[in-house]
This record gives sequence, C-alpha cells and structure tokens, in this order.
Amino acid sequence: MKATGILTLVNAGLNVPLIFTSTISNALILIAIWKTPTLHTVTNVLVFGLAFSDLGVGLISQPLGIFLLINPLGQDAVPIFQMFSGSLSAISLLTITAIGVERYLGLKLHLRHQEVVTVRRVAYVLVLIWVCSIVAASSCLWYGAILFYKAASPVIVLCLLINMFVYQKLYRVCRMHHARIRDQAMFPDEHLHQRAIADARFRKSVKTIFLILLALILCYSPFCCFTFFHDCAFKVAVHCFCQTDELFWNSIY
Repeated sequence: MKATGILTLVNAGLNVPLIFTSTISNALILIAIWKTPTLHTVTNVLVFGLAFSDLGVGLISQPLGIFLLINPLGQDAVPIFQMFSGSLSAISLLTITAIGVERYLGLKLHLRHQEVVTVRRVAYVLVLIWVCSIVAASSCLWYGAILFYKAASPVIVLCLLINMFVYQKLYRVCRMHHARIRDQAMFPDEHLHQRAIADARFRKSVKTIFLILLALILCYSPFCCFTFFHDCAFKVAVHCFCQTDELFWNSIY
C-alpha cells in the first residue's frame, strides 16, 4: 500500500471515534447554556455559537470528510464538503476571535462594558459571522476551493494576530493582579495559604492562555500551509489530511 493510502486510512481511523467525542461534548455545552438562565451572558452567547458550529463539524463535515477519504467514487461531493468545512471553520475562528475581543473590551471599558457590549449586539455580530462565512464558503461550489482558501488565509492570519494581541493583554492583567495579591500577602505567616492559592490561579491562567494560542495555531496552520503549497504534486493528500485534522481539532477545541 502506498504511503498516501496508509496516511489516509490512519487519518480516517483516528477521526471516526473522535466524531462522537466532539459531538457529545458540544451538545452538552449547548444544552447547559440553553437550560440555565444564569448562563445567558454576553460571553456565553458567543460560546453557544462556537459550540453550535463545532457541533456541525462533528455531525456533518467530519463524517463527510471521512467518507471522501475512504471512498474515491464520492469525489462529486468534494465541493459540498469544502463548503461545509470552510464555512464552519471560518465561523469557529471568527467566533473565538470575537470572544477574545469581548474579554479585551471588558478590561478596557470596565463599568461601561455592560452598557456597550450587550447580548443583543453580540447576537447580531454572531449572525453576521455566520452569514458572511456561509456566503464566502459557498464560492467553493462555483469557483473551486482554491479561490476561497486564498481569500481566507489573510483573514486567518489577521485573526491569529488579533488573538495573540488580546491574550497578551489578558496575560499582563493576570500578572499585575497576581503581583498585587503577592504584595498584600508577603508579611504575615497566616497569609501564606492565600499566597499559595494566588500562585496556583496565576499558573492556571498562564497555562490556559498558552493552550488557547497553541490550539489556534495548530487548528489553522494546516489551512494556510495547504493554500501556500497547493501546487505541489501531493496537494490532494495534503489537503485531505490537513482539512480533516483541522476540522477535528477545531471541534474538540
């Protein structure tokens, strides 16, 4: 068996059981937010939209992508797969970026945050993200995927840069808050426990920020790499492998 065939089978085999993981986890998030009124906040509206798009990845894009990997006769469905995968991936990245920007506005606006960033306005932004992503990805049906990929790559890079900027700001705030707590607890021995808790929270915050950035890079770098190297002889294998892996990691994230 050729190396490309082995790579295809391995990729499909890894994704089959993980379809259930991503589908169930995102479905539970949707149910929890929908049934809990206290969770109907600005941030959770965006999280709800993110979970809904990732649920679509697990229910539609991943099964269709695996079918195309193992069934050469289904190539007529490739544009449909490219439209679904492209739109859902774009929705996820833009929503993740919106979540980061919303958190950054919370730091900048302080008390004005609830007045400026409302649930209704965030819902409008979410609808706009979905409409623009679906319309842009629909170009795969008529003009092919390469045009969409080339147009999407600069947007992906811009979103990654925005997220790096936002989470760098969030990290600085966590560090300043941690420094204040340490200063307040550096004298009496009875505050050592409080200091230990603060240290643990700070390390957890730094770890979370690092994992978010790492996950974003791992999710969307294959997309950009395929766009830049689509003229290589092995473009089909790279496309199938990277696109399916991108969908999986994006849905798990």
